[in-house]
Amino acid sequence: MNKLKLQSLSVSQLNDCHYELLLEADPSIELLQAYLPDSTIFALSKEKQVIGMLVLCPCKEKSEIEIKTISVSKAYRRQGFGFYLLEEAESFAKKHQFTYLVIGTGSTSFHQLYMYQKFGFRMDYIVKDFFLKYKEELIENQLKLYDMVILRKKL
Repeated sequence: MNKLKLQSLSVSQLNDCHYELLLEADPSIELLQAYLPDSTIFALSKEKQVIGMLVLCPCKEKSEIEIKTISVSKAYRRQGFGFYLLEEAESFAKKHQFTYLVIGTGSTSFHQLYMYQKFGFRMDYIVKDFFLKYKEELIENQLKLYDMVILRKKL
C-alpha cells in the first residue's frame, strides 16, 4: 500500500471525482448533502489519483461513530483498500474515544457484509424498507434492495 495518501477534506473541497465515489456507495445526493456537513470526510489517493472515500459521522448515541460511506473505485476493489479504510475508521474512532464503530449496508451487499464481519463487526439490527425511500429502485446482486443491515464493532 505504498504511495497512499489519506487526506481530510471539508465539504467545500469535494469535487466531481469525490462525489462520483460517494454516490457509488450512497446513490442519494439528498442524503449525502444532509449528513456531509456534520461528518469527517477522507479521500484516499494513490499516485495523486483519488481511489477511495470514507465518511464518518457521530451518532446520536455519544459513544458511537458511524461509517456513513466507504467507497473504493472499481479498478481498485478487492486489493485491500476497503480494509485499509476500515482500519483508518477504527483508528480515528479510537483516537476520538468512541466505544463503538457502526456501519449500515444493504441486505443484498454480500461482499460488504462478509468484509465487515471479517473486520470484526457484528450484526446489530435491520432497518426494514430503508432503501424504498430512494427515488430510483436499487438492484444489487440481481436482487431488489429493500432493507439496511446495521453492524457494530466494539472498540
